Amino acid sequence: MKSKKLVSLLLSLLTAVSFTVIPRNISIVKAATSDDVGIQYTAHVQNIGWQSPVKDGQEAGTDGKSLRVEALKIKLVNAPSNSHIKYQAHVQNIGWQAPVSDEQEVGTDGKSLRIEALKISLVNMPGYSVQYRVHVQNIGWMDWVSDGQQAGTDGRSLRVEALQIRIVKTSQNTSLGVQYQGHVQNIGWQAPVSDGEEAGTEGKSLRIEALKIGLTNAPVDAHVKYQTHVQNIGWQDPVEDNVTAGTSGKSLRIEAIKISLENISGYSIQYRSYVQNIGWQPWVSDGQEAGTSGKSLRIEAIEIKIVKKSDGTTPNIIPVSSINLNKTTSTLKLGSKDTLTTTITPSNATDNTILWSSTNTSVATVADGVVTAVGIGNTIIKATSKDGSKSSTCTVTVNNSGTFFGNTEGNIVNGGISVQQGDWIYYCQYDNTANYPGAPDNSAIYKMKSDGSNVTKLITTKSFNLNIKDDWIYYINMSDSKMYKIKTDGSSSQKLSDTEVLYDMIIVGDLIYVKPPSGPITRFGLDGNFYDVFWGGGRDFVVADDTVYFTYMGDNESIWTTFPNNTKLNNEPSYKINVYGNHIYYINSQDNICSMNTSGGNSTLLSSDKVQSLLVDNNWIYYSNKNDGFKLYKMQVDGTNKTMVSAESIPEFNIVGDLVAYSSNGKTNFIKK
Repeated sequence: MKSKKLVSLLLSLLTAVSFTVIPRNISIVKAATSDDVGIQYTAHVQNIGWQSPVKDGQEAGTDGKSLRVEALKIKLVNAPSNSHIKYQAHVQNIGWQAPVSDEQEVGTDGKSLRIEALKISLVNMPGYSVQYRVHVQNIGWMDWVSDGQQAGTDGRSLRVEALQIRIVKTSQNTSLGVQYQGHVQNIGWQAPVSDGEEAGTEGKSLRIEALKIGLTNAPVDAHVKYQTHVQNIGWQDPVEDNVTAGTSGKSLRIEAIKISLENISGYSIQYRSYVQNIGWQPWVSDGQEAGTSGKSLRIEAIEIKIVKKSDGTTPNIIPVSSINLNKTTSTLKLGSKDTLTTTITPSNATDNTILWSSTNTSVATVADGVVTAVGIGNTIIKATSKDGSKSSTCTVTVNNSGTFFGNTEGNIVNGGISVQQGDWIYYCQYDNTANYPGAPDNSAIYKMKSDGSNVTKLITTKSFNLNIKDDWIYYINMSDSKMYKIKTDGSSSQKLSDTEVLYDMIIVGDLIYVKPPSGPITRFGLDGNFYDVFWGGGRDFVVADDTVYFTYMGDNESIWTTFPNNTKLNNEPSYKINVYGNHIYYINSQDNICSMNTSGGNSTLLSSDKVQSLLVDNNWIYYSNKNDGFKLYKMQVDGTNKTMVSAESIPEFNIVGDLVAYSSNGKTNFIKK
C-alpha cells in the first residue's frame, strides 16, 4: 500500500514538472558575481573611535554631528594581486603625512587631531578610477574628485566629518593583451608591465632608451610591430614581438614611436607617450606617431593597451585637439555661481569627457562647469580632457561685491609686477643692472604659462602696475610715468593719457583708478579719457566693495575711506594697506603688521616682526621680514601659524596663483608660495 502511494506521488511530481512552462517574455538573468573590484574603508571618529567598515560609496564618519574624522584605513576588494590603493592625509598641526597603502592607518589615533584633506590613488589598476568626496565643516559635501586630486581643504583649519569612496571602471580591455618593457636612463631594464600600465618614469627627466613589446593571449599568427625614432639615428627599421627597439648602452633617447598589429582583425592598439617639456600627449593608435621627431625631445614614459569594439570593428581614435572655455576670467560675489562652458575641437572627438578642477576649493568649487564662490580670494578653474592632454583655464576672483579687478589690490600696492589671466602669467622685468651707457638692458614685459613654459617677450620697456582686462595689458611706463596698454600677444602698444601717475593704478570694472603726483585719486575710462576725481589719496589706495580706502598725506598718512562721506578710520601712519573681507591689514609706523575693521575702530597688532611689505592672499598674510634678512614669511590672517616660505631676500613681491614673483639682480623670479 505504501509503495502504491509513493509511486502515485512521484507521478504527480513528474506531471507537474513536465507541464511547467517558462513564458517567452520572461528573461532568465544570471546572478551578479561577487568578483567585481571594490573598496572598503573605516574611519576613526571623535568620541566614537573606529567605526565598522563600509564599502563602495557608503558614508564613513558622521554627517551633521560636528565630529572630526581622525584616522582612516582603506583597502581594495577583489583586486589583482599586484594592485594597491595609496592614500595621504593632511592633518591638523602636522600637514601632509607621507602616503600609505592597503589598510595602513593614515591620520592619528588618540591625539584628537582632525583630518583636513585627503588624496587617494590606485597603483597598477589600468582601466579603473578611484573617486571620492568629503563632508567638511562649514561647507558640507564637496565635489567628487578622483585619482590623487585633493578632497577637503588645507590651510583653513576645517575638519573632515565624513567621506565616500568608490571604484569606477573606465575601460573594457579584452582578454587579448600587450606586455612591454622599458630600458631607462640610470635604471636599465625595468620589470615588464601590461595593458595600459606605465613603463618608464614620469617627472624624473629620465629618457627611455629601448623598448620591447609583445602580445599576450594572441593567435599564433598575430604580431605586434613597432618602430622607434632615436637620437642621432632617426627612424630605425621596424621590429616585432619582444625584439629590442632603440639602443641600450649608448645613452641615446627614444624620441618617437609607431606601433601596429598584424593579423588581428577587429582590434586596435592604442598608446601615448610622456614627452620632455610636454607631458602626456593624446592617445594615438595603429601606426600613428607618438612622441616627436625633429624636436630633440626624449620620451620618458609610455602606456600601451589593446581594445576591441563591441561590433568587432577596429576603433578609429579621434583625439581632442583643443579645449576652449567661454571666458578666461570671472569675478564673483561671495556665495554666487557662474557657469563655464567648453568648446571641444574636433566636435566628433572619440571621448569628449571634461574633468573639472579648482586649484583652491576654499575659494571656489566646480562641478560640471558650475563654479560656486565659497571664500574670498583667487583660484584657477581648469577644464581638462579625459586623457589629460588638453586643457583650458579660467581665473576666478571672489570678493564681497563681484566687481572685476585688473589685478589684486595686494599686488598693486607692491608694485604690480605680475598678473594672471587663465593659464598665462604676465610680468614686468626691471633690469637695474644696466647702470652704465651702452649696458644691455633686459627690462621688458613678458608672458609665460603658469608652469613656467612658453616664455615670450612682449615689449621692451620699464614698467610697473600691470593690469589685464580681456586681451589688453595696462601698465605704467617708468620712462614718462604715463599709462599705456598693449595687446596680450605683444601688438598694438599705445599711450592712453598724458596724465602722470605717481603710485598705484588699478582697473575696477570699466574704469582705471590712478594717483597723480598731486591732487586726488582720478578715474579714466579704458580708452584713457578722463572720467572723474575722488577727494583725497596718498601713498597707497585700494578699492574694495566699490569703496576706496587710502592713506591721506594731508593727515599723517592715516587711513581714510570715501564711503560714507570721506571718513577717517585710524590715527597712525599706515603703509601697504590690503583690504581682505571686512578687515584692513597694514604696516604701522613701527613697521609691524596690524589689522582693523573696514568701519574703523581699534587696531590689532598681529606681529611684532619688522616688515618691509605685506600681501594678503587666501586667508594668509605674506610678508618680508626685516628681522630675518628680508626672508619671506606667512601667517594666517589672525596672526597664527607663522611659517618661513623662502630663505631668499625678498623685500617686495607679488602673488599669482600658487607662485610668488619678485625681482632680484635685474630679473623677475618665481617660487612656490
